[in-house]
Amino acid sequence: MKQPRRTAENIFICLKYEDPPVNSDPNISENDPKIDEFSSTETTQSPPRSTITWGLVFSLLLKHKLQLAVSVATLIGCTASTLTMPILSGQFFEVIIGTRPDPLWKLLSKVAVLYTLEPIFTVIFVTNLTNVWEKVMTKLRAIVFKQILIQKVEFFDRYKVGELTGLLTSDLGSIKDVVSENISRDRGFRALSEVVGTTCILFILSPQLAPILGLLIISVSIFAAIYKRSTIPVFKAHGMVQASISDCVAETFSAIRTVRSFGGEKRQMSMFGNQILAYQPSGMKLGTFKSANEAVTRIVIYVSLLTLYCLGGNKVKAGELSAGTVAAFIGYTFTLTFSVQGLVNTFGDLRGTFAAIERINSVLSGTDIDGSLAYGLERELNKREASDENLKLFDNEGFLEEKLAPNKHFMSALKLAKVGCTVAWSGDICLEGIFDPFHKSRNMQSCIT
Repeated sequence: MKQPRRTAENIFICLKYEDPPVNSDPNISENDPKIDEFSSTETTQSPPRSTITWGLVFSLLLKHKLQLAVSVATLIGCTASTLTMPILSGQFFEVIIGTRPDPLWKLLSKVAVLYTLEPIFTVIFVTNLTNVWEKVMTKLRAIVFKQILIQKVEFFDRYKVGELTGLLTSDLGSIKDVVSENISRDRGFRALSEVVGTTCILFILSPQLAPILGLLIISVSIFAAIYKRSTIPVFKAHGMVQASISDCVAETFSAIRTVRSFGGEKRQMSMFGNQILAYQPSGMKLGTFKSANEAVTRIVIYVSLLTLYCLGGNKVKAGELSAGTVAAFIGYTFTLTFSVQGLVNTFGDLRGTFAAIERINSVLSGTDIDGSLAYGLERELNKREASDENLKLFDNEGFLEEKLAPNKHFMSALKLAKVGCTVAWSGDICLEGIFDPFHKSRNMQSCIT
C-alpha cells in the first residue's frame, strides 16, 4: 500500500483512548452523555418563544423612521390647528361685538390659514401612518403564515382549517384595525393629543372653571362611550343574521338543479322564511340601540353646555371672564366630548388587539416546528429571495434563529463528517497505531493531508 506523502503542512490529530471501567458494558458507560436528560433540561429552561411580540412590531416600525417622523410632525400640526380654532372663534365674537380692536380681515386670514392647513396635515398624517402600518402588517402576515407552514403534521390534525385561517384573517385583521380604524380626528393618537391639549388650554383660560367642566365632560363622555361599546354585540349579531340570509340564498341558487331534482323548493322557502323572520326583530333592536346611542351623545353635549352656560355666564357677569373665552370654552366642550369617546373606543380596539395577539401566540408558540423542514426552507429562501420579491417577505428577521440553532449545529456537523468521509475515501487519510481500545491505552495518530 502506497504511503501518503508527508510534508510540513500535514496536520496531526492525536486521540487518546482510556480503558473502560471494570465489569461494564463496552458500549455504554457512565461518562456517556445523557441525551434524554439534556433534552428535557433544555426544554424546561427555554420557554416557547412568542410568534408576535411588541419588540418585533417596533423593530418593523423602526424601518420606516422617516415616515414615522413625518407622521409625528403632521400629528402635532393637526392637533395645534384643531385646538387653535376655538380661540380664534372666541376672538371673532369679540371683534364683531366691538370689545376687541383687532381688524376683522386679519383675524379671518388666520382662520383661513388654519382651515387650509388642518386638512393638509390630516391627509399627510393618515397617508404616512397607513402606509407604514400596511407594510408592518404584510410582514406579520408572512411571519404567521410561515410559522404555520413549518409546523409538524400533527399540528394540522389538532387544529381545523377554519381556525388556522382565522389567525390570518380575523385575528390579524384585529391587529390591523388598531391603527387603520383609529387614525381619524377623534380616534387614536389624535384623540389622545386633543384630550391632553384641550385640558391644558382649559386650565390656562380659566383655572377655576376648568376642573369642574373638564371633570364633568370627561366622566360623562366615558360613560357614554362605554355604553356605546356595550351595544357592539347587537350590531355584530345583526350582521351575522344578514350573513346567514346571504348563505341561504347562495346555497339555494348554486344547487338549483339539486333542489329541482328532489323538489326542495318548499324546504328552501321555509329556511329562507325562518332567516328573514329572525332578521326582522334584529333590525328593530338595532334601530333602538342606534337611537339610544345618538341620544346618549346629545345628552352628554347638552349637559356639558348647560354647565358651561351656568358657570361661564356667572363668570362673565362678574367680569372674571370675557365673552370670547366662554365662546372658546363652547368649542373645547365639543372637542373634548368627542375626543374622550374616541379615546375610549381606541382602548377597546387595543384590548381586542391584545386578545388577537394572545390567540396567535397561544396556538403557534406552544408547538414544535419541523426543524429539518424549517432549516431546509431557510436555505432555499436565502438562495432565491435575492431575486424573488415575494420570497423576501419570508426572511426570518432573526425570528427562527433560536429554534433552528440545534438544526444548524447538526447540519454543520453532518457537513463536516461528509467532508471527512470524502477525504477518507480519496485515500488522503493515514491511520497509524489503531489497536483494541479495551486493552492498554494506545495513541492513534491521524495524518490528514
